[in-house]
Amino acid sequence: MKPACFALLSLWLLTPQASLAQRFQTISIAEEKVLLEEVADSSLIFLFEGMEQAVITLDNGTPYTASINYNILGDAMQTQTRRGIQTIDPHQVNRVELAGSVFIHHWEEGYLEVLSEKRFPLFLKRTIQISAVPVVRGAYGTKDHTSSIDQACYITTGPSGEFYLTNSTGKEMDITLRYNEYFLIGKDERLLKISNQRQLLRDFPEYRNQIRDFLRKKNFNFQDSDDLKKLLTFLEELP
Repeated sequence: MKPACFALLSLWLLTPQASLAQRFQTISIAEEKVLLEEVADSSLIFLFEGMEQAVITLDNGTPYTASINYNILGDAMQTQTRRGIQTIDPHQVNRVELAGSVFIHHWEEGYLEVLSEKRFPLFLKRTIQISAVPVVRGAYGTKDHTSSIDQACYITTGPSGEFYLTNSTGKEMDITLRYNEYFLIGKDERLLKISNQRQLLRDFPEYRNQIRDFLRKKNFNFQDSDDLKKLLTFLEELP
């Protein structure tokens, strides 16, 4: 018989003033597979506290309304049905208007929140990174962690779109889920991940001098969407 899942251990760095990017949770698991919703904190996994009314526009232009929530870890829009939680097919989705925000599904990046839709559109990508560390039990049940390993734990999808956390090692693992977000800028059918001045100058070489002058005059923060919007508005006004 497989050992039962160990008690959930939640570790939070979040304070009222802290960034969402600081949130994380560590889960101890010895089973081969556990239902994600039963072990993970919903405030970390889901964007909203509960289902929100949304307007979903399909690729053929047909809109419909549904109560949905965004599962960040599974990168999935999920809806409540009579058969339980169902995952919306992202390949049929053109646009999702949810709780005052707009989301699109990109073939490579997954779901993106649209922050600006001008010449150089701005998007926000939310992710949850997974890392795993094998646990060795010492005297009196104390933990001794060995070095971290890659690809020990996976997110798999069940028949109804539910998500499972799987442990292929056969050993007890401490699995850490860590929230992360970054911005993407659209240019020439590409999405550019820009987090510093060097990347910006590399991807916009035609505006190198103008960008340098703009950043010198500003206390610019590449993690601030308002600052990025101002920069893109400036670039859009250039010939």
